[in-house]
Amino acid sequence: MTHDLADTYDVDKREMLVETENVRVHTLHLTEGQIIPWHKHTEVDDTFVCLTGETIILSDGKQKNIKLSPGERCTIYCGVGHAVKPKSKKGTSFLLIQATGKHDFIPLPIRSII
Repeated sequence: MTHDLADTYDVDKREMLVETENVRVHTLHLTEGQIIPWHKHTEVDDTFVCLTGETIILSDGKQKNIKLSPGERCTIYCGVGHAVKPKSKKGTSFLLIQATGKHDFIPLPIRSII
């Protein structure tokens, strides 16, 4: 199970590990050129844990361009716009924890992708 707009962008692999009313935990793999587009959430925070490659998280928050290497993590708080992409041609895999609250995906206008 995933959100209604998940089919509007390409993700190489997605595996839902846990999904309850208030928590979602899944792994995703992005290859070169794949981007999770700019969006925000009303209630849930997104915590990213990089598993392989390097994950780039672009954000409207205090940190604008966050690079995660394997084992590193960061949290994007609800209401903060963000997009996600791999840093290199090798792609990236990451664990995504979305909690606590009802999940939504609010698309935002396209911003530049560095």
